[in-house]
Amino acid sequence: MSDPSPNQRVNPFRRDEALTTPNPPLKCSHDEHCTCHVDIDHANESYEFFQTALKGVGTLQEAGLFVAVGGPTGCGKTSLVNRCATWARKRLESENTKTLLLNFSGLERDGQTIERRVRKVGTRMYQEVSSTQQLVTADLPQIDRKIDLEELTYALSRAMAPDTVLIVIAPPAERADEVAAYWAGTQQKMLVFSESSDEGLHRRKNEWKINNVAQPVYLRTGPLRPGDGVAFRNARINIPGRGETFPDLDPDAIDEFTGGRDLSIGSVQTLLWMIYEHYKNNPWPTGDIVRRRDLTSFIEKDLEGRAGKL
Repeated sequence: MSDPSPNQRVNPFRRDEALTTPNPPLKCSHDEHCTCHVDIDHANESYEFFQTALKGVGTLQEAGLFVAVGGPTGCGKTSLVNRCATWARKRLESENTKTLLLNFSGLERDGQTIERRVRKVGTRMYQEVSSTQQLVTADLPQIDRKIDLEELTYALSRAMAPDTVLIVIAPPAERADEVAAYWAGTQQKMLVFSESSDEGLHRRKNEWKINNVAQPVYLRTGPLRPGDGVAFRNARINIPGRGETFPDLDPDAIDEFTGGRDLSIGSVQTLLWMIYEHYKNNPWPTGDIVRRRDLTSFIEKDLEGRAGKL
């Protein structure tokens, strides 16, 4: 077919929540059977493990639950956290439990130390809960700037009503030590998520069981596995407009392009976002199908262009 006019073309790798970002975290508000979530990077396995670990409101009322998510950059940690937190909130509210979800994933780091960043999150938690009348049954004391996260969360836990749960998504942590600090601050009636690309996180998880009463859960994402490329391609390409407002994508193009190399879904999605942005204003590939050679050629031209600017 002839290429459609530029104003008719779309990029299937753009997401509604971040139209100009090549690899935004997935923020799905659909039910658990939607097509947003592709079983790549061990996503479904981790998601099901979390569901088993949560069990119900009793788990959180007795001890609290801390969830650490590890894995390389771009391998879906944030998307997995969002998915688990959304499911947990729906599950708890179905059990007549009041919830408050605090998402601090976008909190600026500002070059602060781990101690100051963690305390900042604790202070924000304290302020948010204090202003939510239906969550607390006792007056919360005034706090000073030097109080640490554990003291803050302990006071919150004691003041919260029995039928309430606080769900907290911590900012991405650069180091496992920062994740451990959020783990130490997890109390009863709390579900806390913390993610990090620090390779030491996997080793540190074995220390957590003796450091706190809250139950720890460790989830891990990873690079693309054989077949993941096809699954991702099918989920993003098998939509209205395929071959009409955007070129098709050869089912094996991604797996052939990776060639067994450890690539994250984030890096692959960024590449596909870039090449489909290119085809919005340029002639489509041969046969209106993006193949491995098109991906390789695009990368080579991009590198040549960058080198020419140096």
